[in-house]
Amino acid sequence: MRQCLLLTIACLLTFTARAAAAKDATDSLLAVLDTVITNTPAREAAIRERLARHTAEYRSCKNVQERFACSRKVYHDYYRLQLDSALVYARIGVGLARQMGDAKSLVKAQLTEAEALKCLAHNHEALDVLNGICRDMPLPPAYYFQYHSNLLSLYESASTPPDRLYYKKLLRCYRDSINIVGKVDSVSLRINQSEILKLGSQYRKAIALLEQTKRDYPSELSDNAVYWFSLGETYEKVGDTAKAKYCYTMAAIIDKRRCSKTYISLQHLAKLLYKEGDIEHAYHYIRVSLDDVISSGARWRLVLVTEYLPIITSAYEHQQRLVAEKRNIIIGMVSLSAIIMALLLLLLYKNYKRLAAMRHQLMKSNEKMCLLNEELSSLNDTLKESNKIKEVYIAQLFHLCSENIDQMEHLRLSVAKKLKAGLYKELAKQLEQSTTNATLKSFFNRFDAVFLELFPDFIERFNALLLPGEELKVKEGALLSPELRIFALIRLGITDSTKIAGFLHYSTQTVYNYRQKVKNKARSDKESFMEQVRFL
Repeated sequence: MRQCLLLTIACLLTFTARAAAAKDATDSLLAVLDTVITNTPAREAAIRERLARHTAEYRSCKNVQERFACSRKVYHDYYRLQLDSALVYARIGVGLARQMGDAKSLVKAQLTEAEALKCLAHNHEALDVLNGICRDMPLPPAYYFQYHSNLLSLYESASTPPDRLYYKKLLRCYRDSINIVGKVDSVSLRINQSEILKLGSQYRKAIALLEQTKRDYPSELSDNAVYWFSLGETYEKVGDTAKAKYCYTMAAIIDKRRCSKTYISLQHLAKLLYKEGDIEHAYHYIRVSLDDVISSGARWRLVLVTEYLPIITSAYEHQQRLVAEKRNIIIGMVSLSAIIMALLLLLLYKNYKRLAAMRHQLMKSNEKMCLLNEELSSLNDTLKESNKIKEVYIAQLFHLCSENIDQMEHLRLSVAKKLKAGLYKELAKQLEQSTTNATLKSFFNRFDAVFLELFPDFIERFNALLLPGEELKVKEGALLSPELRIFALIRLGITDSTKIAGFLHYSTQTVYNYRQKVKNKARSDKESFMEQVRFL
């Protein structure tokens, strides 16, 4: 059971791989066919140039034999381009062959005329021409092939069952005749034998024979569209559409490369592609076939083309409508997406503007915060400085008060002692002696020392505010001059002249004069000079 299952799976995989390979090969061939069709105008242009040379050569011929040979060339050129003109030159060839009195040349010319008549759908006239060929000489195999081709056309176009049966019997007879006259094994003989097998519905044997022909005559099949069409038609009979499509494509490539317009391979290929749903390729190929039939005048092919043209055209138009509807839907979706994107971009732009404004506001706030921080830092430094000044001067104040208390206590004890001793004269003398100047001088010295301890570079920084040569000098043995002492008090925050005068025991006018005198020596604006001093 397991072995059977594995064998089944292997067969399925093999079949799938072969089917995929066949599909790839056919798709590649279709691409080649599309290229060949695209290049057909260039090939036809080359044939027209050759036709012009052959026509000019025909007109310049001096004898019947040369004209007959040139008419054959012109006929073959026109056969690929325009069948009406080809029939004209075929009949010219018949007339020239009769003038020459050459029976073989006459048979060739009549076969050519019958072929042109058959392609123009004049099948009965073609049979009349074939029946009029002289039978006194051995006829070439081409005669029987031509007769068979005419009968096949009549069989395919027959409208009643009796007519079809009649022509089918004649076809079988002429196929048997071809087997007799074509004694030498060839591709044509093999194709005829396969057609006999197909008449008896022996399609598998016909396929085997044609596949064997491929192996026996590989070099002769590269330019034999009839073989590939016959093989494709046989594969279609057994339902193998993949191989049929491959063979029809090969036949169509050969036909289009030869610029033949009497082919039927491309029509059958279009029919298969239509059934498989490849509407675009089917429509393209059926249109190419119709254009070739119309341009060449091959009326006998027109029925096969027009049979499928309305169906394929309708399907193609339906497909195009579906494509247009899908395109409209896609365009609508893209438009809607574009509108949504535009709205989103507008929203993003508004948000961006709002964020930019907020960021700008935030930057301003940060700047203000920085300024406030700087001011706060300055205030903190000022507070620290003020605290330090307070600590130092409070300590000095307590020390000075303590000294004054000691001095007062000493003076009290001295006065009391002298009062008890009755030394009134000495007491009066002691009280008359003033110690104010010495005490004030000591106070100034202590103030100067404490101030310079707090602001050791005050003198240098203050003189930097004055004009060159106007710096304030300090007397030897002194720490600060009277002017510097006034501005030292301003640096400590005491700006009122009255308070400064009371502190230094000067008159208010003296303090004012000192201040104005120094301000006149300032480097910068006199109004901002006092503010600069406060922050030295």
